[in-house]
Amino acid sequence: YQRSLKRKRMGKVRDWSAELTSSDIVAERLLKDGVTPKLVTAHVGLPERVNSLHRKLRRENLVGPKGGGRIGSHSSSIEKTPRHSLLFMAIYLLLARGPETRINALAFSRTLSEYRLICFHLNIPEEDMLDASECWLLTSGYRSQEVEVAECPSCKEIMIRDRRKPRGCHWC
Repeated sequence: YQRSLKRKRMGKVRDWSAELTSSDIVAERLLKDGVTPKLVTAHVGLPERVNSLHRKLRRENLVGPKGGGRIGSHSSSIEKTPRHSLLFMAIYLLLARGPETRINALAFSRTLSEYRLICFHLNIPEEDMLDASECWLLTSGYRSQEVEVAECPSCKEIMIRDRRKPRGCHWC
């Protein structure tokens, strides 16, 4: 895949340096990726600034409308699209440094673009793909140790599961 696109090989990605990068840059990148303002605010804080950035990006047609209502959960993404959830998390775990301790926003952004690129090359329609907020909830669930990527004891395939709701393997 990497060779066919003639791209450089990717390694572990460090997150943005808190000393060198402002919260605005992180928030803007996440909003442009499609993460809902509620989740961006939870990550960077500063709700007024995030809302102001979101309005500015909406005026420039760089983001869609605010997602209203309740924030979903990672378990619904795992139940609804287990293979997409596994694909996204596999890429994130390959790229992120220290995903068990914190959400690496830069690795998340790069993972999301790689996930979308892979889905595009596999001709997967956009409506079947995970959206940015669902992906963010998966990474958040992994950090809080509610989401696990593990080997199935019966078929030995790698699977993703919610530790709070253990279900059978999606491959078996």
